[in-house]
Amino acid sequence: MISRLFRFIIGDALQVPLRQRLSTTAILLTSLYGIFSALVNHYSDLPQITVDLSVFVIVMYFFLYLMSRFGNRSVLATDIALSFAFIVFTPIMWLYNGGLGGGFSYFIFLFGAFTLSVVQGIRLYIYLGLLFAVTITMITIEQWHPEWVFYYKTDADKYLDVISCFILVFIGVLNLMYQYTRQYYNYSEQLKENNLELESVNNRLSNGIKEREILLKELHHRVKNNLQMISSLLNLQKNNSSNLELNNMLKVSQDRISAISMVHEQLYKSYNLQSVSLNEYLQRLIDNLKKSFSIEKQNIVVETQIEDVVIGIEQIIPLGLILNELISNSINHAFSTEGRIKIEGNLINESYMISFCDNGKGLPATFDIKKLESLGFTLIMGLAKQLNGTFVRKKSDIGVKFSIQFSIKT
Repeated sequence: MISRLFRFIIGDALQVPLRQRLSTTAILLTSLYGIFSALVNHYSDLPQITVDLSVFVIVMYFFLYLMSRFGNRSVLATDIALSFAFIVFTPIMWLYNGGLGGGFSYFIFLFGAFTLSVVQGIRLYIYLGLLFAVTITMITIEQWHPEWVFYYKTDADKYLDVISCFILVFIGVLNLMYQYTRQYYNYSEQLKENNLELESVNNRLSNGIKEREILLKELHHRVKNNLQMISSLLNLQKNNSSNLELNNMLKVSQDRISAISMVHEQLYKSYNLQSVSLNEYLQRLIDNLKKSFSIEKQNIVVETQIEDVVIGIEQIIPLGLILNELISNSINHAFSTEGRIKIEGNLINESYMISFCDNGKGLPATFDIKKLESLGFTLIMGLAKQLNGTFVRKKSDIGVKFSIQFSIKT
């Protein structure tokens, strides 16, 4: 009940800003001080004008309280009204409440300390400057015209006024502590809610990422299985055919499919679902071709010297197909009995260069890649364009030498 009444008088901490609640409290306490002052002046037999002025101050500051609490006025309008009330009624309350030795002078100084803890920015300098100017002015007037001041008739009246002032200021300090504590509590609760919400969002994102990884792994796995199924169908067709040329074409197609299938197999088995290790992939590609062509029986050696890099799926597939074509061509056409194939890979700045060479029969001097109409080299040139790279023939005294250079996408 008390908490609801307090929130109604000052404002709910969740709806009203802290500065506005503190400003409303200061205005309300000033009104209460006017009530105490009017009672003290009345029972101290001070002139009736002191009581009337106190009542006028009560009405004025209570109007300011209503405007601050319920009127939703702008900060500028409230500042102007408060400054006007302070300038007009502070001299009157000072003179009719014992002057410098009265309770209102203590209230002025304590109100200044209260302002330091509540107001910020340019408003703080305006309020403190106004408070300092009015205080100095009233001290000067009291020194020059002491007859203008209505002093207390007894010390009891003075102490009663001073005690009432300190009680109100003490209530104001308690309210200040309560409001800041309440604000801190609200911020803490809000922070806990935000942390819980953030944790919930992180959990959802983490679950989403895990689901995405599972789906991608399943996708790569199914693609790999489908490619293997196609390769198996080609193998069945090859076994049921006696056409040697057709069988060779089917075998080449199988090797190309295997080159793509190995990418998806390596992806779904790794933690990184977007890219693969070039060195690991190339070794598996060579092992597959060794098995396919039985090159160990032909005394063909494949040497690799690869600077390992991680390459995305959109680049590793065309690169793997290019190397598959080059290795297959060398095995099929370059050697009569034995031979050596060497593949080197080096990272050059942001580009990667792969050199391919063998010590086989070589190519005729009139060989021109751009004028060839064979499917293999046509495929290689198209895949090089897909890589946004270059594929060129290098001069070599023995066998052939090609280079592939492309920029690695990050």
